[in-house]
Order: sequence, then structure tokens, then C-alpha cells
Amino acid sequence: MVGWFVGTIHFVILQLLLVAAWTVWNVYGSARFDPYPFNFLTLVVSLEAIFLSIFVLMSQNRAARHQIPV
Repeated sequence: MVGWFVGTIHFVILQLLLVAAWTVWNVYGSARFDPYPFNFLTLVVSLEAIFLSIFVLMSQNRAARHQIPV
């Protein structure tokens, strides 16, 4: 399910909106919780990349098990 969703344009748009909102909040907002250079955002995006890589690899393994041998 996750592997399917991350391969859609909806996921790309969601990611762009979240990063833009995070950046705007922390540059122009009154309650800045992650000031520039956005170290916490970097941590969150890095962890997300790790987990998305794991989900994609799991999906590829599942797909490889279902292939018919030639």
C-alpha cells in the first residue's frame, strides 16, 4: 500500500506542500520551532527517505516472488 502511494503524483504534491509549509512557518511564523538551516526538517526528510527505500525494496521483493520463471 505504501509502495503504491509513494509512486503517485499525489505523493509528490503532498511532499512539496509539506516542505513549503514547514519552510514558510519557520521563516515567517511567530512560533519558529526549526530555524534556518532547518536541521530538524533535514532529520525528518532523511528518516522518511530511509523508510521509503525499505518499503520500495519490500515491494520489489514481493513482486519478484510473484513473477513466473522463464
